[in-house]
Amino acid sequence: MPAAASKSKKTGRKAAARDGRGSFSNSKASSTHSQETTDSTPPKDRGPNVIILSSAGKPIFVRHGSDEDEWSSACGLLQGLRANVLSFDDADSSLGEIQSIQAGNMLIVFLNTKALTLVAISDGENGSQNEGWLRLQLEYTYAQVIFTLTDQIQSIFEQSPSYDLRTKQELPKLDTFCTLSPIPNFSKWLQGKIAIQQSIHDATRIFTKEEIRLLERLFSSKPKSPLDSLLELLKTPKWHSDEETATLLKPLLLKLAAYYLTIDTHHGRPLCPVAKFHIRNGAEMFRLNYLADTSLKGMRTSFGMMINYHYPLDEIESNHARYEMTGDVSVREGVFKWLEH
Repeated sequence: MPAAASKSKKTGRKAAARDGRGSFSNSKASSTHSQETTDSTPPKDRGPNVIILSSAGKPIFVRHGSDEDEWSSACGLLQGLRANVLSFDDADSSLGEIQSIQAGNMLIVFLNTKALTLVAISDGENGSQNEGWLRLQLEYTYAQVIFTLTDQIQSIFEQSPSYDLRTKQELPKLDTFCTLSPIPNFSKWLQGKIAIQQSIHDATRIFTKEEIRLLERLFSSKPKSPLDSLLELLKTPKWHSDEETATLLKPLLLKLAAYYLTIDTHHGRPLCPVAKFHIRNGAEMFRLNYLADTSLKGMRTSFGMMINYHYPLDEIESNHARYEMTGDVSVREGVFKWLEH
């Protein structure tokens, strides 16, 4: 595939050529801004700070901030607050673990796991950053940690709470961070798209004429329309067990997933909540995986589709800054190529 593809303002995608990657962005952003790679983002635009610390209060990850001594002290204070509440809880079993702290305009939300504590800190300037919203950010962050490093991280900190994950001395070969993530709401999106297109008698907006002919041949014995027959088949949990059908539908479903993730956006941002989380944190869309999750839930919500988000260590900050400023998203060939099918 070419290093980049372009798209008209109507769909909000722009050309980009960066080491074989494509990108899409908000159509209102200028091409000059889309090429910026600054590592500095104004504090009010950076979103809440997210901190991960061990049960001993040792900082593992700080989203915003590079002064290690300063954050070591802050993490110690946060852990001290949590420990005091847990200690007080011993005297009154009706109390639970600390959930949040409100101090003026500052809101601090805690998510406690068996071995890790995740903390989100918001200055309250953004009205959407309420406790529920911040807690959702922490849940996504924890899921990212588990996807990236597997659940071994949990056992590491259970055995050694003071372990410093930031050093590679014990993990010298750990230099690639890539998730295997779900694509929730993909099935709902496709059902809605088909319903809209059938109502206006135009199925060629996301389906090519060749794809429609393929579906007509595949469902020639069905009384329903090809698109209705497709949805009926996909609602059957074990449709993928028919190898011939699964093979025929593979390029089509991968193209639709790529379309959902990269083209059909809202204000220039991905519709998929998991995609928005990873992209905002500096990841790139790396590769789509067909029938990667054939569990009942996986087939029901995303037709078995999953995606790898890759965190290029040298580009995380610039990816994050570019997305926040322009909506530009880094998309690798493993996703982008399916749009040409």
